[in-house]
Amino acid sequence: MMNRAGITVVVTNHVTHWRGYPAPALGVFWAQQIPNCFFVEKRDKNSEVRRISTVTADNEEALTGEFRIGARGLEDVEE
Repeated sequence: MMNRAGITVVVTNHVTHWRGYPAPALGVFWAQQIPNCFFVEKRDKNSEVRRISTVTADNEEALTGEFRIGARGLEDVEE
């Protein structure tokens, strides 16, 4: 997905888990100021593959893609 779109993504973690649910680490006001969010998760607990998905303020269809972190950086995962 990243190569097809021609974008570079810098990932920072501003979400924490609180009471069993994801919550903005810097508070609700901060979270409402960001119109587009990217979530990066492991495919499963033992997998090296990560899944990235988008959430937009306009509730557009989510874009998803998968990658792994290799010795030379991010690598595409063939679907």
